[in-house]
Amino acid sequence: MSFIMKDRKSISLFVLLAGIMLLLTSAVLNSQEIEEKGTLSVDVEDFRSDKGGVGILLFDGKSGFPGDKDKAYRVYYSTLQKVSYSMVFEEVKYGTYAVTAFHDENFNRKLDTNWLGIPTEGVGVSGEIRGFLGPRFRDSSFFLNKSTYDLRINMKYLR
Repeated sequence: MSFIMKDRKSISLFVLLAGIMLLLTSAVLNSQEIEEKGTLSVDVEDFRSDKGGVGILLFDGKSGFPGDKDKAYRVYYSTLQKVSYSMVFEEVKYGTYAVTAFHDENFNRKLDTNWLGIPTEGVGVSGEIRGFLGPRFRDSSFFLNKSTYDLRINMKYLR
């Protein structure tokens, strides 16, 4: 009888440990699914000259969109050498994003505006620009849910 009791305790302990291992394995697999990442390729076209720099901001929410570099998920800046520019954001978590780009013609690393806040340098955005107050995140956003996402932005000049 005592042999059977010990064996039942061993079986119960084994079942308990197997259940814990199964839960831990499931948690690890679920966290890997949540953390899927992709590559975002951004092509910006129609610069009016090859002078100056290009700033590209990637936003993961409406906070700071479209131009607050401090609230952007990622920021990229480079010298412009031709009238189109291509770059890649790597290891971007799957999710909803919007991209803005600006042509920094005077190399001051910011988008210059007039006294009304209207850009005096070229701007571009993923999606559409609607209304008089500039682009909104919901109109400009896209969903990154695959390993590679290609995005094309056309530069616009408002002056």
